[in-house]
Amino acid sequence: MSFDTFIARDNCIVDIGVLQKNPNVKHFTHLPRNWVLYEFHHDLFKDPDFLVEGVWQQKMERFPELRQARIEMLNEERALLAPWYAQKRQLGDGDGLLGSEVSTYRVCNSHQ
Repeated sequence: MSFDTFIARDNCIVDIGVLQKNPNVKHFTHLPRNWVLYEFHHDLFKDPDFLVEGVWQQKMERFPELRQARIEMLNEERALLAPWYAQKRQLGDGDGLLGSEVSTYRVCNSHQ
């Protein structure tokens, strides 16, 4: 089992109510100093090859519907951070600065 965990300033996420109602968002928590932490779960993370970069890339090439599902998942993750992406000069997840208002962590567990 794996999922993405986001730690973000509350002004970098969409409305908190929208975030909490998203079916893929689990374990939403308010942190001190206007930070939030939430887990983003998706069925793609259940694939045992998801974190095996070369294998996953080959699967996406062989199965266009898998590639499309990955694109849709990333767009859903990014939509939840729409205010942050709106501030960025360039599209993408990297920030070019040492500090950022959003951090992403991939949490993995070998147990289901």
